[in-house]
Amino acid sequence: MYVMTPDYTLIDINSGGEATVAVLVEEASSESGLTIYLGEVHQRRWIISLSIDILERLAGMEGELYIGMEHFNIEQLDLLDAYLEGEMEWDELVEKYEEGPEGFDLEYYRPLIEWARDNNTHIYGLMPPRIYASQLVRLYMSGDKEGVDRLLARYGISIDDLDAGEEYRERFLQLIPREGPMARLDPEALLLAQSFKDEVMARRIVELSRRYRAGYILTGSGHVEHKGSVPTRVVKHGYRGGYTVVTSREAGREEALEELRRAGKYLVARYLALPR
Repeated sequence: MYVMTPDYTLIDINSGGEATVAVLVEEASSESGLTIYLGEVHQRRWIISLSIDILERLAGMEGELYIGMEHFNIEQLDLLDAYLEGEMEWDELVEKYEEGPEGFDLEYYRPLIEWARDNNTHIYGLMPPRIYASQLVRLYMSGDKEGVDRLLARYGISIDDLDAGEEYRERFLQLIPREGPMARLDPEALLLAQSFKDEVMARRIVELSRRYRAGYILTGSGHVEHKGSVPTRVVKHGYRGGYTVVTSREAGREEALEELRRAGKYLVARYLALPR
């Protein structure tokens, strides 16, 4: 068993009281399976500590477990399998990963990936390759509707599939930075790209849920914490298992809770994770 410093705190968003990994897993459990979503602050070691505590709890339950990660795209399965099956050393995995477009520092995620290897647990990339989301923004902004349709068709998606409701739209537009490179792009194009990524992830999770009883999903908070994001899309596509969503912040406890409660009508997240 992995032992990491318990350097996080879990908060029930509704009550403001502290919670435990055991409680959130129990809440999600059902006869049809369960999925735990953790919306992370990227590249934080305390997030990995929490992840492994959740995985240890899930691994002790009946049925097979898988891990889904935003940090790998869905076309990197062979790369992941080569490492998990002992055919590739860590340095080679990092080298080959850095040839691709995803851009995360894998060292932060090494304990999680090694936990999967040592516990015979599959990891699956969830995202479309990052280059396609960027291409989608360019195609939309240039008015190339046929190009948008062709790109979406690679994943069996139509433009109508990306409409996740007005609350999803409102919340995403609220979260676009007002300064920096993203602020200079068409908000509608950014919304389209976000919805594309969420839809691809949701369909992949539904597919995996048919093969495994339990899943642990690690991705950015913006992909899981509000209505119309990945967890609710997964349910829309037919998932009948239990699930719960943990989101995370690095703000102080009261500041983070106040922000989430103000966004209450948009939220599906039940728990908040903070660094201790």
